[in-house]
Amino acid sequence: MSIGIDIDGVEMVLLADGWHTVDWRENDDPEEPETLVSTFGVDAYEYLWLVDPDNPHSFQCKEVGYSGFEFTENGAHIAGPLSAIVAVRFKRLKHVGWRNRLAAKQEKNDDNR
Repeated sequence: MSIGIDIDGVEMVLLADGWHTVDWRENDDPEEPETLVSTFGVDAYEYLWLVDPDNPHSFQCKEVGYSGFEFTENGAHIAGPLSAIVAVRFKRLKHVGWRNRLAAKQEKNDDNR
C-alpha cells in the first residue's frame, strides 16, 4: 500500500528550518476553473542558466539526477531535492480533473520512452 498525497492539496511543507506555508493559485484545469490548488509540485531537480540575455527562453540545464520539489511561499520560490522534505500537510481535494491529469502524465511518460 502507498500513501497517496494529493499534490494539489499540499498546504504546508516541513523542511529542516521549520514549517513553510504553501501559496495557492487558480486551477488551470478547464474542467475546474473556479478552484484553487497548491503551488507545490514535484519533478526532476535541475539547475538552469540563461545563455542569451536577449532571449529569455534560451536556457541550458544541468540535471542533478534527483527528484525535486518546488512551491511558492509569500511569492518567493522555494525548491530543493525531494529528500529534504521531512513531512507535508495536505488535504484531499475532490477533483473532477485529476483523472485527466493522471492520464495525460502517463501518456507523456509513454511518449518519452
